[in-house]
Amino acid sequence: MTAHAYFPPDADVQRFLKRLGELWPEGDDPSSNEILLVAEDAVEQCAHSAHLWYLRGQLIALADDDAPYELSDALLSWEAAVRVDEDHIESHEAIADFCINAIDDLPRAETALRAAAQLGGGPWVYADLARVLAQQQRLDEAMTTLHPDQCPYGDDPLVEQTRELIAQGQFSGNDEPRS
Repeated sequence: MTAHAYFPPDADVQRFLKRLGELWPEGDDPSSNEILLVAEDAVEQCAHSAHLWYLRGQLIALADDDAPYELSDALLSWEAAVRVDEDHIESHEAIADFCINAIDDLPRAETALRAAAQLGGGPWVYADLARVLAQQQRLDEAMTTLHPDQCPYGDDPLVEQTRELIAQGQFSGNDEPRS
């Protein structure tokens, strides 16, 4: 990952962010296709904005079944966001979540989680990375990932719980406890 300076969104990106905010009901999932059309227009006009690509992916993932998109289009949006800005942590996290929960692509989830961890991801990033490693039968690596000397969140309750579950064999397909 390379270090990028933060630049505030340009006027066009700000305009789209404002419009998307107006269409996205507070506390609710967006359900209308109107917001998807605005998101589509946003990435067409502002393809340089990783955040707009990320939001498009989120909206597609939350869309009703009658939306004119496949769930895989969400993944394509998050991947586009990462191509625009390889340091867009939210997109790495979304890719990982999608690969774990929608398509069961653990190696791809691992890559995205490693990128998110390198960019400063929180405790759940490390916990998910360790679970993904354990599911791939890489138990020693999973335990090392969560070790307090290796993990910046080693004392976080989620990390501690995940470490304990891995030690019990919960994610390895193996019921034998690890020492």
